[in-house]
Amino acid sequence: KVQLTKDGKEVKLTSVEGTRHVYTIADVKPQDQGVYKLTAKNKTSAEESTITLNVTAPLNITQPLTDINVLLGQTGVLSLTCDAFPVPKVTWFFNDTELKNSAKHKIEIKNNVFSLTVNKCDHPDVGVYRAVVDNGIDKTEQTAKLNVGVKPKVEAAKPANEQSCVIGQDTQISWKFSGIEKPVVTWLFNGQPLPTNERFQITETEDGTSTLSIKSAELTDKGVYTAK
Repeated sequence: KVQLTKDGKEVKLTSVEGTRHVYTIADVKPQDQGVYKLTAKNKTSAEESTITLNVTAPLNITQPLTDINVLLGQTGVLSLTCDAFPVPKVTWFFNDTELKNSAKHKIEIKNNVFSLTVNKCDHPDVGVYRAVVDNGIDKTEQTAKLNVGVKPKVEAAKPANEQSCVIGQDTQISWKFSGIEKPVVTWLFNGQPLPTNERFQITETEDGTSTLSIKSAELTDKGVYTAK
């Protein structure tokens, strides 16, 4: 009699070909890894041997690193999701300098999510972050950029917040915004996107001024215009 066991539980015999006994483990999982004991018995004697089964799985990045934009002083989190066995080790780098846990950087692993938290982001934190993923069987790396900005600041309006014009005449409304990077300005009319109309034209200058030009003003143009 031939018997294969693992942790005291018998493994089902698949087939016998003469003296060859075949055991098949379908859909191998990490928990199938371990030491298997093979016992062969007859009426007069018994023999035992052990077999070690190692289970591995290639790295599978299901959620890669992506670039993030963080406001000055806020927390930035870079993360990736990786399925693999053995569980991989992730080493983080910033501009090719290895990072360790500190007051500035927090490295975490939760299930198969590997994350790097950058606390109180400042301009020196801007750059390329790299995650090297290695489980001893497979190895890969991911990169992402962290950008730090500030909330756009609204400068004095040009002209005043309220203005009037004569029907049929052209008019303009301008606002100036400032920021570390040139802000993207969206104009609204009574809380809704501007109508698709050749009479409405938006121009921007390098100093951050966004101007809405209205040609041949009509009575229906009366309302609240918002630069966001």
